[in-house]
Amino acid sequence: MSAEDQDSWLFPRMRKDQLLTFARKHGLLGLEGLDRIALIDLLRRFLIRSVQRLRVGLPLLRRQKSPVGVGHPTPAFKLDERLVLLVRDSRTLYVYWNVAKGALEASLSRGERLRLRLLDVVDVEGRSEVAATVEVPLPAWARDYHLPLPRGARDYRVEVGSVQVDGSWRALLCSNVVSAPHEGPSGDQTQQLETITAESDLREFQPQSALTSPPPPGPSLFFHPADELPQLVGEVDAQGAYAPPGRAISPLAVAEGDVQVAVPFKLPHGYGPTSEQALGEEPLFAWHHLADGEPVAVALGPTFSSAETLGVSSSACAGRVASGSLEVELSPAANQANQAGSLAMVLHAHLPFVRHPELDLSLEEGWLFEALCETYLPLLDALWRLRDEGCDYTLTLALSPPLLAMWCDESLQQRFEQHLAGRLALLSREQTRTAGDQGLQEVLAHYAEQLGRVEEIWRTLDGDISGAFAALQTQGYLELMTCAATHAHLPLLSSDDARWAQISIAVEQHQRFFGVAPRGIWLPECAYEKGIDVLLARAGLRHFVLESHAIEHARPQPEAGTSRPIFCAESGVAAFGRDPQAAEQVWSRESGYPGDPVYRDFYRDIGFDLPREALGPLVPEDGPRRFTGFKYHRITGGAERKAIYHPLVAAQRARQHAQHFLAARQQQLQGGDHQANLVVAPYDAELFGHWWHEGVTWLEEVLRQASTTRHAPQLVTLAGYLNAHPTQHVAQPSGSSWGEGGYHAYWLHESNRWIYPELHQATDRLVAALRHLMACDGPELMQERAAAQATRELLLAQASDWAFMMRADSAADYARRRVRQHLDQTNALCQDLEQGTIDVTRLEVLESRDNLFPDLDWRALAQGNAAQGNAAL
Repeated sequence: MSAEDQDSWLFPRMRKDQLLTFARKHGLLGLEGLDRIALIDLLRRFLIRSVQRLRVGLPLLRRQKSPVGVGHPTPAFKLDERLVLLVRDSRTLYVYWNVAKGALEASLSRGERLRLRLLDVVDVEGRSEVAATVEVPLPAWARDYHLPLPRGARDYRVEVGSVQVDGSWRALLCSNVVSAPHEGPSGDQTQQLETITAESDLREFQPQSALTSPPPPGPSLFFHPADELPQLVGEVDAQGAYAPPGRAISPLAVAEGDVQVAVPFKLPHGYGPTSEQALGEEPLFAWHHLADGEPVAVALGPTFSSAETLGVSSSACAGRVASGSLEVELSPAANQANQAGSLAMVLHAHLPFVRHPELDLSLEEGWLFEALCETYLPLLDALWRLRDEGCDYTLTLALSPPLLAMWCDESLQQRFEQHLAGRLALLSREQTRTAGDQGLQEVLAHYAEQLGRVEEIWRTLDGDISGAFAALQTQGYLELMTCAATHAHLPLLSSDDARWAQISIAVEQHQRFFGVAPRGIWLPECAYEKGIDVLLARAGLRHFVLESHAIEHARPQPEAGTSRPIFCAESGVAAFGRDPQAAEQVWSRESGYPGDPVYRDFYRDIGFDLPREALGPLVPEDGPRRFTGFKYHRITGGAERKAIYHPLVAAQRARQHAQHFLAARQQQLQGGDHQANLVVAPYDAELFGHWWHEGVTWLEEVLRQASTTRHAPQLVTLAGYLNAHPTQHVAQPSGSSWGEGGYHAYWLHESNRWIYPELHQATDRLVAALRHLMACDGPELMQERAAAQATRELLLAQASDWAFMMRADSAADYARRRVRQHLDQTNALCQDLEQGTIDVTRLEVLESRDNLFPDLDWRALAQGNAAQGNAAL
């Protein structure tokens, strides 16, 4: 009997803890959630596959430990002391520490009192500081603390120490320096302009000009001629008086000459979907046309006969409409607006790296398969259709490296084909089961058309999805951006070593897939803090997107807000701000388009409604229930009162919402120097088609109407906008994210903050091992492989997805297992490098399972902020 047969025969006699010990010995971690029977089955299949690999000649070595690098073992990494400071939000810092046991006991034995001090750093380089701004007593057992921020827009560090008997301060540990977010718009109105072209070398960026202007006056009701008139938003009372936001209503004061002012009424209801009872209301959008000093009230009526969604027509119509006691006269003068500015539609496509070849059916791999069926392939189909129609559209699309890696993985491609076949088989069974129900047959015909097209596209591509998007970029329809290597929340990594690895590896992977270096990057979660942009410049990146308040709170205050990008003060990299109005209309649960009651309900799925035996292999009888993609109801009522979904009605509503979206952007962009004004509308790609079933139709119609309708905003990519407008203001963005609360608290919560002490320690340990390896003369091949795999494991542990899932309590157990698994493997490989021996069996298991970035250069992690950029510059 062979060793593997003997082990397999013994499995049924082993307790679960013994089975887990065997699994850990062979590099299989995170299996604690499986029951004993499932664990036995998994281990048997693992042994069978191991033997098959040997039979086909893969390099599985015959001994468990392979001595390598004789004379070059890495010194054992010891970290007894650590003090790390992180920004949690605009009012709170988070600090954790570990004081050496001996130093702590010695301090306490002398009767000293442990304290935590927050210091306001004046000169970061010279480390000169003002007096401590916050000091709190610490119990001896404490290991972390939330500190209040005295004020924003300052650099801080902390010290853990003790107040000695004589009252003097003795520091035990000192932390890193962090930049606190700006609390609000800056009072500094000094403006500095720079011209930065695509050919400019950002490594040599130094602001040279200092064009200043006096602070603009406060809100005023005195208007200038039309070509100088700013856009104003407020309310009009029955007498035609105008009130700017936050001001009492006052009479209009008018200069000589003809001017136009866009003034919305206080509407009966907000933008976006409302209750079905709101149908038939007539919201209005009013203008004041000021001729010869006399106000003339004019208005535009709703675009749609259904007022469930407010629309604004692009041309005035004849007639008179009453609104309260204010009589509104429709006039052609209301439509004398010039061409609107620019609109940048930006999609960020990302999923965490999920690959489980050890399982026959992985619930988590289903995330990728669902997104392929519902988002990525339908999106590609829509872009092809627009191109073939001759639409001159442009779109900015960020594709994350983990997503690209999963798209091209042969194992996942085969499993996707199985998933698609399972969906088609379930579709056939459902068409038979519901043969007498006309409403359900209509829905199933819609799914048959969609899935048939997905299958056709997949066969046409032969698995090369990235190549199809690359072709659209070459043809001028797309700008493809990258993302951090594994979507790490960069401000919470705390070291430039880790941040540089995430950024530089992402650039390398993007160039590997598309043949050209990216010009832009999507910062995961739009999370930013001061200094990250400097690393972007070193990597050859030119622009990124931030949440709106990161731009609005910049220093000095940008006069155009988010309607134009700024060049970061230390790097020259362009930062674009997310437009809050465009975000609200699409993202808001209460008033956003996806909440419209005619749209499909995402959560009501037959995977939870039907008996298991009716669902087939997509939902195994011995596994958890899961989404199948077949949903028959629209967003109405409770779980038992939902109405049947009507695909044609929903598609028509999506087209109406697209028209409304563009009309709102057109209105938003009018006034001022409109030609240079910009609306940046970024969204997660998976919203379209997956979460919002009609979202791809909506997006396609936005692109179609914007490229074919007169007076619509001009579609641009981010890079295209910068090419056309290379002169922008220089300012320092504020730290922020687009997550809940606008900062980093969602990823630094009670449920997930345990990640960071272990993650930072593993990073430091691996960096030390890699730098030692770089100093050696010619590392052994096995050392190179272990170093690369350790870097992969650390990158995977850094993914922000895991902390997000823990905080959202969505697949939280799986997220915790993934973090623990990758950290354990990182430390195990570090130990191998430190001892000068490699566990080859474990290494090959990891290389086979966590196989993203096959050409990874592990030296990127060891370079940190000493890196001098790359050839892309």
